Amino acid sequence: MKHFAVVDYRLPEDSMRKLAYLGIEAIKIPQCKQLAPPIDGHPDMQIFIQKGTAFCHKNIDQKFLHRLKNFCNVTVTPIELGSKYPDDIPFNISITGKYAIHKKGSTPPQIERHLTDLGFEFLYSPQGYAKCSTLTIDEKSIITADKSIHKIATESGIDVLLIKEGFWKLPGYNYGFIGGSSGIFEDLIIFTGKFEKHPDFNAIKEFISLKQKKIFYLSEDVATDYGSLLIFPIE
Repeated sequence: MKHFAVVDYRLPEDSMRKLAYLGIEAIKIPQCKQLAPPIDGHPDMQIFIQKGTAFCHKNIDQKFLHRLKNFCNVTVTPIELGSKYPDDIPFNISITGKYAIHKKGSTPPQIERHLTDLGFEFLYSPQGYAKCSTLTIDEKSIITADKSIHKIATESGIDVLLIKEGFWKLPGYNYGFIGGSSGIFEDLIIFTGKFEKHPDFNAIKEFISLKQKKIFYLSEDVATDYGSLLIFPIE
């Protein structure tokens, strides 16, 4: 099955070539001027994709939208993003198995209906940046540094590795997040770069291995939060 990925317009070309090597056709999402500059190209701030349908904000770049329609169905919502929280979080939803993790009251109605129709249950977290903060390993396992996500996910039977916050590079901010620095493709957990200096590096490696997954690096540089690698099969 062929796959596509939506990535930040700033993702290095070497990383794009490595995605192509894996058989993933990556398309860069353009800058969104309504968002804060450090995250204005983060896919998980501009778009949400699930089961062959992409949902996006009303100001999304039209050329990008036209290209995206080659890979999946697209629904443009009336949402207008803003540069300050919580106006930047409507599409930052984490999916793990049958659960959708997001801040209550922040999910666009179109997405909420779509997920409900598909049988997903919502886990409401105070953490609005749920997708950024969560690396989904498989349908029953995640890694996060957010204690509120750790609590609600654990209570729902999800196996959670809680790690220390920080250590993921995000220019313009003190640090980024593990979910924003990674993506999942088949049996690979893809990281944008290396993270050996993270204090929980060994625990992360072991947890991923226990779930029968392997780590793949797009770069030899430090892992950078580019707003998640959104990787999906072409419908």
